[in-house]
Formats: sequence, structure tokens, C-alpha cells
Amino acid sequence: MSFFSNIDQKIKSYNKKSFFTFLKFSQNPLFSSKFELKLTFILASRKVARPSKEELVKQIKETPLNRQYNQIKSKYPGAMLLFRVGDFYETFGEDAIRASKILGIVLTRRNNGGAQEELAGFPHHSLDTYLSKLVRAGERVAICDQLEDPSTAKGIVRRGVTELVTPGVSFNDNVLNHKQNNYLASVHFSKPDYFGISFLDVSTGEFLTTEGNTAYIDKLLQSFAPSEVLYC
Repeated sequence: MSFFSNIDQKIKSYNKKSFFTFLKFSQNPLFSSKFELKLTFILASRKVARPSKEELVKQIKETPLNRQYNQIKSKYPGAMLLFRVGDFYETFGEDAIRASKILGIVLTRRNNGGAQEELAGFPHHSLDTYLSKLVRAGERVAICDQLEDPSTAKGIVRRGVTELVTPGVSFNDNVLNHKQNNYLASVHFSKPDYFGISFLDVSTGEFLTTEGNTAYIDKLLQSFAPSEVLYC
């Protein structure tokens, strides 16, 4: 299936709340081709929607740990956050639902400010095993570790993201296939039916770049089969 035609299927799955954002972007003469409008819609769909009344109430009742998690999570939109709690990496909400399906781990629920929230986790010493499965499934993963000894911490343990692993940017031997390149592609569109594109394999240092029309860029994407594509 063509990379470009595959975008039609992706658009159908996005939330209609982003439609007005899409309309605003579509008025820009820069996005004059049908393909560019589709890409704009995809990017706009990733914007955070205004919280509902229930979500606002939930935020008011959040615990210090919830607050810390939400602050860190907000800095990595679109990434699955592995949140270190003691001897486990935990995932919450939508992350937990996806993680349980990909990893085949138990999905449970906890009481969070009066609301039931999904929860799924695994032992920290199994990170390499589970991380490779998540990345191979196409997930961007932010690894959030404890940055101080819990036994000596005053109040909540300080935490922070120590690594962001994506399908196209990974040095993990369990993720990489040593028989083929693992390309990260970047597509830049500045005028109708004409694009710039580059390919980078961080594991080998190979870097390629060129430009051309839609058909040419589509052919390159099919040939190089990048594991991750960035749009700008």
C-alpha cells in the first residue's frame, strides 16, 4: 500500500475535536495540496483537547504522585511514559491499555481521586525485554527513573525522564535488526507537490538527503521503509 494512500486510513481514526484546528490550518496558502492538508490534520490531531469537567475535578483531587506524573507526562506528548515506582515501571490510563495489549501483561485499575484509572506495570529489571517489544510495535517510549534514593528522599521521590526511545532512534540491540538498516526519515514540505526528504540510521551513521515530487518521495519511502517518519 502507498505511504500516501495509507494516510487516508489514519485520518479516519482521529478525534473530531481537532476538526476546527484543522480548518484553521487549512486556510494557510502553504498547505495547498490535498496531501499537505492531510498531514496538517494529522499534526493538528495530536494537540491536547480542552479538559472536560470530569478531568478538571480529577486534577483537583490528584495526589502528589499523580501531579508529578502528569507534569512529566505533559512534556512528552505522544510518548508512552514508563514511570518508575519502587521496583516497577508503571503505565497509566491510555498508556496502560496499550502496554497491556502489546506486552501481554495484566491490566488493573486503581482509585485516582474518586475515578478508576487503568494501571499496568512490569519489574524494572525486565526493562530491556519489554522496551524492545514496545518500540518494535511503533511506540515512542519515555523512560522516567527515580533520581534519588527513596530511603533518603524528603517527601516525594524526585523523578525525571532519562531516555526517550523511538522506533527510528534506538541503540538497543534487542530493538535493532542487524541484517538491515533502521532509518529515521524526515519529510519537509514547502510548496505544492514538492518535498525535501532525508534518511538517517543512527546505528551506522549513514545519512542521505534529496528532494522531489510526490511520486518520487513516495517511491523512496517505500524503498527505504523507515521505522519512523517526521514531518516539518
